[in-house]
Amino acid sequence: MLAAPSAKGLFHSAIVQSGSFLRLETPESATRATEMLLRELEIPKARARELQNLPFQRIIAAYATIFPKFSGMGGFGPVGGSEFLPQHPFDPVAAAVSRDVPLIVGTTLDDAAIFGDFNLKLAEPELRNFVTAQYGDKADRVIAAYRRAYPEVSPFLLRTRITTDSFLRSGAYTQVERKVAQGGSPTWMYRFDMPSPAYGGKFGAVHTTDVPLTFHNTLNQFTAGAPPEMERLADEMASVWLAFARTGNPNNSLIPRWDPYDIEKRQTMIFGRETRAVSDPDGELRKLHQELGPPNIPVW
Repeated sequence: MLAAPSAKGLFHSAIVQSGSFLRLETPESATRATEMLLRELEIPKARARELQNLPFQRIIAAYATIFPKFSGMGGFGPVGGSEFLPQHPFDPVAAAVSRDVPLIVGTTLDDAAIFGDFNLKLAEPELRNFVTAQYGDKADRVIAAYRRAYPEVSPFLLRTRITTDSFLRSGAYTQVERKVAQGGSPTWMYRFDMPSPAYGGKFGAVHTTDVPLTFHNTLNQFTAGAPPEMERLADEMASVWLAFARTGNPNNSLIPRWDPYDIEKRQTMIFGRETRAVSDPDGELRKLHQELGPPNIPVW
């Protein structure tokens, strides 16, 4: 919607939660994805409408089979190059149509725990193999940087945070930076650090843990049975969403002062056991990924 000219004026502020994709699918990539799905389902292109008659379980199973061949948005998603979406939302720059729309961009600390093989018993040798496949002879440097930042976490969560930073969080940083460079309405950034109590907390602050709290809902599979801090976080996050919806500014009496993001301070609100505003959290890791660039192989 931030890149859709026809949506201009229909909303006055926007929040992106762990979804900072910068580019749309191209007509060519969308066509390839569609053809791959039809082949997997053994449906000729001329009879594509037969998709409407298939059980959704069969379509999802076919998608899961071809998914490893995709990258980026996974082959299916909004397609650019049309009158409705004439350009990518944040590539090479932020779309001018939403220049005056205030923005909040957030991620969770362990967003990528939902990707991969869910091997909670991942051992150090397997972690090293994974990082070596991603970063080659820079693997030791990457692991050492993450061990300095997170000396106590399991190999599974360390792999998760490396993946999160190289994929979801790097996109969030770029999105915020390009919005700030646009010089329009302000942008705020947050990171959600409170682990989900599900499965004994082994998945950490996994993707979508923050979502129900923004609706002041703690009775869900991600947060049920959590410590009292989760109730406080629900109060804080719901207050932020309400304030932002009302005024276009997230600040309110339940949270510390939250300044808009700028390239020098990079202030980020950390929602966790102690909600606090931090300048450039894990800045060393951010700079490391900026230097190394994307990993050698898709993170999933």
